[in-house]
Amino acid sequence: MARVKFLGPAGAPFVGVETSLVREGEGKIGDMADMQRQTGMRMKDIQAELERNESFGFQVALFLTLRAAGHKVSFDTAGNFAEADLEIVEDPGDQRDDDAEDVPEAEDPTSAPTASGRGDVDAEEPTAAAPGARSRSRQQSPGSKKRSTSGS
Repeated sequence: MARVKFLGPAGAPFVGVETSLVREGEGKIGDMADMQRQTGMRMKDIQAELERNESFGFQVALFLTLRAAGHKVSFDTAGNFAEADLEIVEDPGDQRDDDAEDVPEAEDPTSAPTASGRGDVDAEEPTAAAPGARSRSRQQSPGSKKRSTSGS
């Protein structure tokens, strides 16, 4: 999970605090209720705004993060940070949405080879028969007639 380090604004009680970034849906119920009261928005309206406005989503995350760290900030305060006041620290295993196109697609398990670790070969793959070995399929002799499945 990403972490955020608060570098400002100067004099704020949370300057120097580094903590896990709390995203919408991960916040405490009381903090979510305070956010609704302060914004005058219902949760469904907050959800809709999150889908339309990335900056609003970051404000929500900062509000919930500071609240979780014990700082009773207002929603307006969470929206008044300058870019220089924050440092986002990505954990090595984190995957950001905007990097999604850089991630190789997982292979389709249905297209993977079906050979097992024992050396078995997929039935669809042709195998070389030993000299003089008979094929498992029924061979047609030169004088025989191919049978019709239609009954004629």
